[in-house]
This record gives sequence, C-alpha cells and structure tokens, in this order.
Amino acid sequence: MSAFFSLTGRGVRTFLRDRASVFFSLLGVFIIIGLYALFLGQFAADNIVATMGDAPGVRTLVDSWIVAGILVVSSTTVTLGVMGSMITDRSSGIMGSFLVTPAGRGAVTLSYLMTSWIVGTVLTWLAFVLGELYILSSGGGLLPPLDILKALGLIVLNVISSSTMMFFFATIITSMNGFSALSSIVGTLIGFITGIYIPIGVLPEFIQSVMKFVPQSHGAALMRQVFTAGPLERTFAGAPADVLSEYKEMQGIVLFWNGQEIEGWFMLGVLVLSAVVFAVLSAVTLSRKGKGR
Repeated sequence: MSAFFSLTGRGVRTFLRDRASVFFSLLGVFIIIGLYALFLGQFAADNIVATMGDAPGVRTLVDSWIVAGILVVSSTTVTLGVMGSMITDRSSGIMGSFLVTPAGRGAVTLSYLMTSWIVGTVLTWLAFVLGELYILSSGGGLLPPLDILKALGLIVLNVISSSTMMFFFATIITSMNGFSALSSIVGTLIGFITGIYIPIGVLPEFIQSVMKFVPQSHGAALMRQVFTAGPLERTFAGAPADVLSEYKEMQGIVLFWNGQEIEGWFMLGVLVLSAVVFAVLSAVTLSRKGKGR
C-alpha cells in the first residue's frame, strides 16, 4: 500500500513540475476561452436578445453557461494529459522497472489512474474558482453554497468518468506518436461534444443522438443546470414557459431522448456507469498484456 501511495505521489509531482504538460492539458480550455472572448460570447448573448429583447442578466447567463462547459472540458483534457506520463514511462522502460518492485502490476497501473483523479480534480477545482471570480467580476454573482457543493461534486464525478475513459485509451496506445494523435482528436472533439462551439440543439438529430452516448455530454448538461439555474430565472422572468424550455434544449442545459427529457439521476448514472465500464475494459486489456509478457 505504501508503494502505491509513493508511486501516486511521484506521478502527481512529475506532472505538475512539467509545465509543458500542464499547459497542453489545459490547451483546450485556453482555446475555448479565446474563442469565447473573441466572438462566441457576444454571439450567444445576441441570440438571447434577439429572442427576448433587452432581457436582464444576459451576459451573466452566457458566462455561467460557458464556465460550466469549460469545467467539463478541463476534466477531460487534464486527465488525458496526465496519462501522457504513463505512455512516456512505458516507452522509456521506467514502467518496467516499477513492475519488478514489490508494488506489483496492479498497484503500478492503479497509481497512474489515481494520479489522474487527483490532478484532474485539483486543476478543475482551480478552474471552478477562477470561473466564479470571472463571473463575479463581470457583474454576476457567486453560486449559492449548496450549488457550489453540487458543482464540486460534479467535477469529481466528471473527472472520474473522463479519467477512466482516458486510462482505457492509454492502455491500448504504445507510443507517444499515438498519444499525440489521440490528444489532438480529443482536444478538437471535446468542444463539440460539450456543445460549446456549436449548441447541441442546432445539430442534426442523428448527431445529437450520437453525442448523448458520450458521458461528457451528460456531465456538461448537469453542470449547466447548476450554473445557469439562477441566471435563467432572472433573464427569462415573465417569458413564456415554452421559450425557456426551447432555450434550455437548444443550449444543452437539458437533454431529450425520443421526445422525453432525460432526468438528472439518469445522467448521473451514465457518468457512474461509464467509469465502471471503462475501468473493466482497462483491467481486461492490462490483463491480456500481462499474459503476453
């Protein structure tokens, strides 16, 4: 057990000391912030104004919506970045050295997963604090205490779900070239999957259905429900109920399947189930590789 914690601590320190790894893990977040600052934020605000007129708190609503999406992006890209150390250790032979220690294969591999949980949670919690401060500085308000606890809990759940998925991909990749390709693909797709670049409601039905099989879509919807509850109430006060419902569906704040709204408990279940499924797949993959040694 002490060897496991020692390996996990080494992984956390190694990743955080590598500034390039930290930067590229957060690159997707930086890109979204840049696009949002340049035109996405104003475009989203203009769409609401076009529908509602000069509604109060529009910018706060848009800010809250984008921050919620960024937190889900961060939980994915950061955990993937941490997995890069696993690929590096494997290709350089360092992992082989760990495997001959008393820790054993299980503890060694689990330490990489635990490292991604710790780093992903800490950095995404940091992004949450910065996001809240940004909303506050832009004229919005902080989340109520209960909603803060909900957001922090959702971050942990999103990190666990994303990290087990990224861990599975890392178990089947054998080179840094393959990992770089995976990072590029994930970094590009995650903004679309979470509906930041293009709101999910404007996509074709088939694409929407495919996206709803991806756990991060459910994580983003849950996070947005927490962040936008107050701003939606202020901005859409007095508006017809169908206008609010249409906006929430368009922006991916709620998800529908066959015309029925997907309940929050079901989306939480998707995140938990995805973590279990990818953990099992990872164990099977590592077991087969162990037999092949």
